[in-house]
Amino acid sequence: MLGYWNYVKKGDFILIGGNSMLFPADVVVDSNEEYHSERVIKELKRLGMRVAVSKLEAGDYFIPLGSEPRGFLIERKRVDDFINSILDSRLWTQAESLSKISKESNMDVVFLIEGDLWDAMENREIPQLAVIRAIDEIVLTFKIPIIYTKDPEMTASWMVSKIKSLRKKVGGGKFLPYVKKKAPSDSERILNSLAVLSGYETARKLLRTYGSLKEVFSLSIEQLKSIEGIGEARAKRLFRLFNLKYEEKEIGAGEKND
Repeated sequence: MLGYWNYVKKGDFILIGGNSMLFPADVVVDSNEEYHSERVIKELKRLGMRVAVSKLEAGDYFIPLGSEPRGFLIERKRVDDFINSILDSRLWTQAESLSKISKESNMDVVFLIEGDLWDAMENREIPQLAVIRAIDEIVLTFKIPIIYTKDPEMTASWMVSKIKSLRKKVGGGKFLPYVKKKAPSDSERILNSLAVLSGYETARKLLRTYGSLKEVFSLSIEQLKSIEGIGEARAKRLFRLFNLKYEEKEIGAGEKND
């Protein structure tokens, strides 16, 4: 359930030993979506929301819930992008990724389609039935609801309304900037420690396969490559980190940049 937090950098969210979480942002925008989200971000800020930009594992917007370890994830599709993603099959990859995150993290996810879809279809060479079937699969096969908005301003307004609704359910309508949770188990501590180096999904796979930090840290590059999702470049980087000699002077140098 904590895997998703690893994909938001320090400054937007901070996970301390799986125990305490700080939320200095109301909405996190994926860095890849920032350019296309200028109007959405502007409207969110105008409506009083605190917006942070960071790399997300999936989705375009993430709404943290101050009293819950999970959140609300939004995949925004402008109508032309929605049609393009059907034509090049990206849509199913994204839907599968969102569905997986929803199941593994118990996180609510939604597709948001922005603009006049039917008008866009008339100007594109795509059968209307193909679009209907794509919507059918998102909702019925992947179990992901779809929201429709007219423009970026309406998208932002809906997000603000959703944020207020979610907070009312989990925190009496108040934003909870600090959440103190029960002390993590030994297994959670092990997972959190390894995740700092490898990311949560990879850490889980390594620990499920090899069982302990001792075994993981003794793996060869070839053994690391045998884990799904670890290519040669990443295997070499992890091998280097696992075997890197501690240098006290690097700690002091790093602290100056915090």
